[in-house]
Formats: sequence, C-alpha cells, structure tokens
Amino acid sequence: MSTTVTVVISCAGMGRRLGLSRTKALAQVCGRPLIHWQLDSISAIENVRIVVGYQAEEVIACVRQVRSDVVFAFNRDFQNTGTAASFVAGSAGAKGRVVSLDGDLLISPQEFARFIAIDGPALGVLKPSSEEPLYALLNRDTNRVEAFSREKSTKCLEWSGLCQLDHIQIAESVAAGRGLGHVYELVEQHLPLPAVNVDAREIDTPEDFAIAERWLKERQAEWHGING
Repeated sequence: MSTTVTVVISCAGMGRRLGLSRTKALAQVCGRPLIHWQLDSISAIENVRIVVGYQAEEVIACVRQVRSDVVFAFNRDFQNTGTAASFVAGSAGAKGRVVSLDGDLLISPQEFARFIAIDGPALGVLKPSSEEPLYALLNRDTNRVEAFSREKSTKCLEWSGLCQLDHIQIAESVAAGRGLGHVYELVEQHLPLPAVNVDAREIDTPEDFAIAERWLKERQAEWHGING
C-alpha cells in the first residue's frame, strides 16, 4: 500500500448516545474492542494516526495490544469540538492522500482496500442503515455527492463518514474556518466528490450497535481473508 496514504481514526469522543459510559473505540463488538476490528481492516496501511481525547490512556493501551507503530494525536478540547477537529489534529503534517475513518465505523479489510484504491478524493456511501444517518445527496448521472442533508430523499444514500482528501484540501478547509465542527462540514467546501459504495456499519446508538453486531457476525471471516 502506498506510503502516501495516511489514515486518521478519530476516537476522541465520549460516545454519549451509545450509552456505554466509554468512548466507542473501546466498545466490545463480537468479543473485541471496536478499534481492534478497525486496525485489522487497515493493517496494510503504514501511516496510521489515532486521535484520542476522552479516556485517552485506555484507548492508547488498547491500540498497543495489537499495533505498536501507530502515531497518536490529541484533541484536548474534545468536549467542545467535533470530528473535524480530531481529523485536522491527526492529519497535521501529512502529505498526499489522507483518509478519515470515524472511530465508530465497521468496515472489512476488503471493502477498505477497495475504497483506498480510488486514487483521489472520494466519499464512502451506503444504503441507509443507521438510526440517525447523515444523508449524501447523489447525482446519479455523475455518481458524485453534491450535498449533505438530514432529510431523506430518493437521491439519498447514507454517508459512512469515510472520506479521502488531499492534504491541501484539508488545509483549505481549515483556512475557511471549517476545522472545528464535523468532518462533513470540512468536506462540504470540496463538493461534489466521487461516491464509492461501501458495505459498512456505523455505531452511534444502541440500535445501531445491535444492527452492526449482527452484520459483523455474518462477515467475521472477511477479517481473516476468507471469501464469503
């Protein structure tokens, strides 16, 4: 995998809506911390940065159980900022392509590899499946995401939170004042962007957790390189 790709996993949040009193990276999904599933999915990537905030020491210790070469960044104002602030902190100094992977997204190694094979900016989208989705308004003719919305329409898919940008685009969004809220607000400046359909599940609420765990139970073999 090209060393010009940097993956930033944002794990600074408190996970309040999930109701587990812990950051979602530490949530046990099918017997393993969510962050372990993610690290397995991106094992081919050399440049991995994980942004921590809430329960930072626990997340760092959990990550080091399975991978020792990860670079950690800190979002110390995690209570007052969003995922964009974490993404910006994690991407500091990175060159080339930078991938934002939310700390609550399950995606298999094969699906992640397919997404990362897109040599340029892109957004990962899927059929709506989570309880409180952010919709991506898709132009079916160009297969590009033209806007984000909380209102569903026939042109909508769910945005997975997965995105790939060039480091220059991130800098431009920060300069425009889009570096503290949510990643979608940082991305909006660069729309339209190509859409890539991915098979993934976001965990934000207890209902999302139940759906994601059922989804993962059917696909665990994919994490071991077994087809089907």
